[in-house]
Amino acid sequence: ILQKYIERPFLIHRRKFDIRTYSLITCVNQNVLGFWYKDGYLRTTTREYNLKSLNRMIHLTNDAVQKKADDYGKFESGNKLSYAEFQKYIDNNHPDVKCDVQNDILPQIKDINRK
Repeated sequence: ILQKYIERPFLIHRRKFDIRTYSLITCVNQNVLGFWYKDGYLRTTTREYNLKSLNRMIHLTNDAVQKKADDYGKFESGNKLSYAEFQKYIDNNHPDVKCDVQNDILPQIKDINRK
């Protein structure tokens, strides 16, 4: 696995997030089949993004890490947002960003799954 840490990520209320999607890849009689589930969610951190700190609550969105924070669920229930809630956040807080989650972001993620 190769990874690069994004130093200037797009943030939700100054907090990091990741996008969770579901797909199923099967192989039946040497035919590879892929299935995409349309619903997913975003996971958020409890603390504001800060490159000067190595605090896991700032940099890791994992539930196993975040659920230990005193303010877990303070901003979003279970530190999760639906795609629709994310779209609303973009529309309300970044009107200059012309981005449609369903038509711009998710197709790119779906395309990555195909590769």
